[in-house]
Amino acid sequence: MVEDRTAVIKFAQPVSPGTALRVELSSVRTLSMLGRVWLMPVTVRGTESAKDLSVGMARIHTYNN
Repeated sequence: MVEDRTAVIKFAQPVSPGTALRVELSSVRTLSMLGRVWLMPVTVRGTESAKDLSVGMARIHTYNN
């Protein structure tokens, strides 16, 4: 789900520590920002938690088609 410029991914089961995740987005418009690498903060939130926990950075590549 993308809301207020934030992408949210919900998993049916907990993800084990050390698991690598790959997320592919298609049909996302970045205007003139193609061909760049973005570093974005990644946070997690448990089902019983009200606060986000920072876990690192995501590397996002945009490509020219």
